[in-house]
Amino acid sequence: MQDGVVGPLRYGDVQVVVARGVVPVMALGTVGGMLHPRGGARVAAIGPALLGVLLCVLPALGQVDA
Repeated sequence: MQDGVVGPLRYGDVQVVVARGVVPVMALGTVGGMLHPRGGARVAAIGPALLGVLLCVLPALGQVDA
């Protein structure tokens, strides 16, 4: 990183796959699991926690330059 310009991303493709594929599937799975009659409380605790982890992973992937 020189002069405030970030080089090409090393994990840019992974970041796009996570943002477009994994996040929506996890969000829908969390909502669906919370509505399920058995195990809904466990999913209600774990699902948002995993989405929070993804919220931290996506910017971290964007900070790693080539």
